[in-house]
Amino acid sequence: MPTYYVKATAIKTKIKYDYKGIESCSFASQISGGPKSCEFGCVGCASCVKACPFDAIEMINGVAHVLKEKCKSCKICVGTCPKKIIEMVPYKSKVFVKCKNTNMGKKVKEACGIGCIGCKICVKNCPKDTIAFENNLAHIVYEGCINCTICAQKCPTKAIHAENLKPKPAAPKVETPNAEAPKAEAPNAEAPKAEAPKVEAPAKEAETANKEA
Repeated sequence: MPTYYVKATAIKTKIKYDYKGIESCSFASQISGGPKSCEFGCVGCASCVKACPFDAIEMINGVAHVLKEKCKSCKICVGTCPKKIIEMVPYKSKVFVKCKNTNMGKKVKEACGIGCIGCKICVKNCPKDTIAFENNLAHIVYEGCINCTICAQKCPTKAIHAENLKPKPAAPKVETPNAEAPKAEAPNAEAPKAEAPKVEAPAKEAETANKEA
């Protein structure tokens, strides 16, 4: 079965410093682990590109990518990479883990946007149990993998890549009408009660001073 090399590295690392030395991944990686925030990721000096006799590797956004149709499995790039992030996988394989970071999840997220955080969601959802978990990192066991791509679909950080996997369209947003706040009803002003006119009792007739005899 023909095989090809895959660059298993995160691509959203931050830049720690601007490297101005010899354009060699081996030299650059000796200075604080390299110019990028992830010590396990691609250094970006293209040593593997220069070493490949078949022009089967290209740099995209500072990260090496293997051209599957050109790769002849000579393994020269594997020996050239100081980070050991190039590995051989079966030619028919459609999925692979792009991360090599063995740190805990919090530290991984600080260095990279798509690193493996060790959540094991891929392990729990694999129908063939072909994903191993070791040193805080998921690994695909290619011998039993059926390329169902469930692991890539479930991975929350997209650290697992699947060829030709189309992202699911975002669900349309359903706008709910804003519920109007109930209007406070003004208290009914009671009309002033009309007071009944006071009827004064007729005054008793004054007795005459002079009584009739």
